[in-house]
Amino acid sequence: MLRRWCIVLAMVALTTGTALTASSASAASASPASFSPGGPVHLVGFSAIHQRGLSNQAESTNWSGYAGTTGTYTSVSASWTQPAGKCSRGDQYAAFWVGLDGYNSNSVEQTGSDVDCIGRTAHYYAWYEMYPNPSVTYSNTVRAGDHFNASVTYEGNNSYSLFIADTTQGWSHTTVQSLSGAPRS
Repeated sequence: MLRRWCIVLAMVALTTGTALTASSASAASASPASFSPGGPVHLVGFSAIHQRGLSNQAESTNWSGYAGTTGTYTSVSASWTQPAGKCSRGDQYAAFWVGLDGYNSNSVEQTGSDVDCIGRTAHYYAWYEMYPNPSVTYSNTVRAGDHFNASVTYEGNNSYSLFIADTTQGWSHTTVQSLSGAPRS
């Protein structure tokens, strides 16, 4: 879903103590680049993480997190706790996810959870997406405070395994999807 690129991704690795790992054939330092799906990154300068000793970061008004920008990646994983939505006015959306591609490509293979504020009501759900195809929502219950583990793995021959588990609610999904031409960047 295109709006995934217009909402804030939690700064999972730096602000909530969430683990984030990636496997790469050749990984180097990240550098600011254009963000293809859903529009540019909207760089506005260095962020607070620069003060923590990290270099080569970019700040965005519509996206945050960690992006490896060199090499070919085969797997990425993350864990997070679903934040509570505080819905005071208007429609707002926040997604928490892990995926391959997206920072400097026109494809993304990803899975995660959302809290969407529709007026004053918070709606929680989990999903996967093989962008540019639309996202698919899982029917399982998601609540604020739930703990998630997720991974996206390239299996070869244009095949990807997308895994997400809500260990609080006791459910998980492994979805295998194909997408040709994804650079796994």
